[in-house]
Amino acid sequence: MGRILYISKYVVTPDQPGGVRHWRHVRALADAGHDVTVITSKVLHTTREAPEEFAGRRTIRRTEDGIDVLRAFS
Repeated sequence: MGRILYISKYVVTPDQPGGVRHWRHVRALADAGHDVTVITSKVLHTTREAPEEFAGRRTIRRTEDGIDVLRAFS
């Protein structure tokens, strides 16, 4: 399939507070066989704070539920 770069200010996973429509969208694309990379903020929109695990880091790149996610300072 294809390679998709999904950019959105707020993409939260089901275990984080807030709406997960963006996550469901990228999850469906990945499940359909696409190679998906997400670029988003490390700040949670419901709390307007970054999780403690991101403290002191401008960017965090990791695999979340099989999806490549780059969380950046914004």
